[in-house]
Amino acid sequence: MPKLKYQTNLKVQAITRHFQDGEPLSSICADLRVPPVVCEQWCKDVISGLPSFFDQSLRKQDRQKDRRIEELHTELARKQDVIGEIMEAFTTLKKKNGAN
Repeated sequence: MPKLKYQTNLKVQAITRHFQDGEPLSSICADLRVPPVVCEQWCKDVISGLPSFFDQSLRKQDRQKDRRIEELHTELARKQDVIGEIMEAFTTLKKKNGAN
């Protein structure tokens, strides 16, 4: 069975109603037609993300990781271009020399 994807605004609405308004998850889930396990996971995700929200050093680390990932993607693309050029030259040489 494929995993259902819920819209962000639905998740925000459920979380807000639970944390801000104090509404029980069971009534929120019944109203929004979302399984309680899914709402509970959304709450856990929000709570687990709070430290990085408040801690500047964690956010800086995340930005540094994102920057490093971007650098690695750029380097990979460059290397793939080089490999492509080498393969093209190799194929041309093979054709000149009559090899398959």
